[in-house]
Amino acid sequence: MKKSLTLTLLICGMMWSSWASAGSAGTYALDKKPLLAKMQARIAKMPPKRRGFAGMMIAMIKGMKMNIALAKDGRASMSMKMVMFGRPRIQNSLGSWKTSGNTVLINVKPQANARRRRRRPRRNQALRCSILNGGKRLACVNTSRRKKETMFFDKVSENAVIVAVAKPKVRVAAKPKVRVAVAKPKKLSLKETAAVAAKKARVAAAVAAAAKKAAAAAAAVAKRANAAAAAASRRAVATEAAAKAAQVAANAAAEALIAAKLKEVPAKVAPVKAAPAVTKPAQR
Repeated sequence: MKKSLTLTLLICGMMWSSWASAGSAGTYALDKKPLLAKMQARIAKMPPKRRGFAGMMIAMIKGMKMNIALAKDGRASMSMKMVMFGRPRIQNSLGSWKTSGNTVLINVKPQANARRRRRRPRRNQALRCSILNGGKRLACVNTSRRKKETMFFDKVSENAVIVAVAKPKVRVAAKPKVRVAVAKPKKLSLKETAAVAAKKARVAAAVAAAAKKAAAAAAAVAKRANAAAAAASRRAVATEAAAKAAQVAANAAAEALIAAKLKEVPAKVAPVKAAPAVTKPAQR
């Protein structure tokens, strides 16, 4: 009898645990009204000089969004978005959850942000939440912190969406830069500096002499070219004069030949007799 009663109680406990787990699953959103009320009560007790920073904290709380997602398979995620000093901050945590009577135990680990690297790893967050209003509200206390403050979360959906966390990019170590040693110029003494200047002056003089010699050679070549052009011009004039003289001689020879031909013709030429005139008889 006792064994059957113990077995019955064990089965009932297992059924109650599974029913509570299934009923607590869903998505919960932070209720900011209690936090704001606590903050305003603290501000009222603060000196006036410190109330400006407290006002900034109130603005941060008003803009903060914090959700807890409890999946039916035991996975849990907690996401927080807020603006701190003008910069948006996002923190996602993944882990698991379970129920123990009327309490939900959540254990999550903050995930590394892909855009921001943190030197020290974040600690796991352990939340102990009491189920209120038939599972529609959770009163959670972060037991991993020194200050045990209660935060309230309201159920906004029966479905739990586990936040996917982007994996941080693996940074490849940059190759070490090879530095080439460059020898520094040696400082010269006054004597060495004067020797270098004299050498540069000799080189410049040699270059100037070579340039002068090249200019003289170019002038000689130009002079010879001018003389050749003048000789060619004179030859052209002489050729033209010879051609004119030959033409005059040819004309004189032709005139002489014509005169000789005229002399061979006889001086007297027999006169041509005129034909007698024919008269017609008069008609009667």
